[in-house]
Amino acid sequence: SGGGGTFGKAGAAAAAAAAAAAAAASERLVSHKALQDLVKQVHPDERLSQEVEEVLLDMADDFIDSVTAFGCAIAQHRRADTLESKDLLLHL
Repeated sequence: SGGGGTFGKAGAAAAAAAAAAAAAASERLVSHKALQDLVKQVHPDERLSQEVEEVLLDMADDFIDSVTAFGCAIAQHRRADTLESKDLLLHL
């Protein structure tokens, strides 16, 4: 019936999304443990839900990507081959 195998198209898409999420989690710039350690430093008795952790980790990754990309563009504009702190500070 052309359903795309055992899972069908929707199941295949869900499986692909789950695989992409698992790959993204393993490539995080900030680990779950690092975030948990930071929360403990700020408020030792606080715990984050899994959903809140994921949102914060996504935000941290996006922030690091954004600052780094901007800094690299500034370094290229200076015709430099080395990223320097002054390149990053312009974004902040």
